[in-house]
Amino acid sequence: MANQEQLDILKQGVEAWHAWRKQNPSIHPDLTGANLQKADLSFADLTGADLTGADLTGAKLTDAHLSSDYQLTNFSGANLTGADLTQTDLTNTALQKANLQKANLTGVNLSEVDLASEEVDLGLADLTGADLSFAVLHGLDLSGVDFKGANLWWAKLKGANLQKANLTQANLGGADLKGASLKGANLQKASLKDADLTRANFEGANFTGANLTGANLEGVNFEGADTTGAIGL
Repeated sequence: MANQEQLDILKQGVEAWHAWRKQNPSIHPDLTGANLQKADLSFADLTGADLTGADLTGAKLTDAHLSSDYQLTNFSGANLTGADLTQTDLTNTALQKANLQKANLTGVNLSEVDLASEEVDLGLADLTGADLSFAVLHGLDLSGVDFKGANLWWAKLKGANLQKANLTQANLGGADLKGASLKGANLQKASLKDADLTRANFEGANFTGANLTGANLEGVNFEGADTTGAIGL
């Protein structure tokens, strides 16, 4: 349960919050389970804060400070449905089991974010319908993550692990998927137009009705993949 005093200060606005943080630099804010629906947290310094299970539905987090080399900002299990995280640096941030449905993650840097792990079998981060265009996702473990209908246009996914990910109807146009693993992924009706799929592994993936027009298919592994009705192969 959130520290009520800290939550009250945050709700007073960014200026009051930053003054409090400056006076208490060693305190890691406890905002667990906090109700921050539609809160304007733009430019707020939330580095090192514990927001486990917090409700941030529709919250505005543009330009919020969430990344630190020595402090982990924890959004595990948080509800970020429809939240605006445009251009936010989310490196060194925990998002296990977070709900990011229809969240705006345009241009975010998630290159060190823990969206999923081998230990998590259920309740992985939900990015259904999220906007991840131009997002940096290089080398991440995104196995089993739900990207149904998500916009990953020109996203950077080089070397990412997308095994068994749900990419049904996702837009991966122009995305960099060089060396990525998508074994068993669901790509039904997904768009991979002009995507760079060099040496990507799609073993056992479902490409039913997918569009790969103009994609770079050099060294791609399609062994056991279902390409029924796929365009551009």
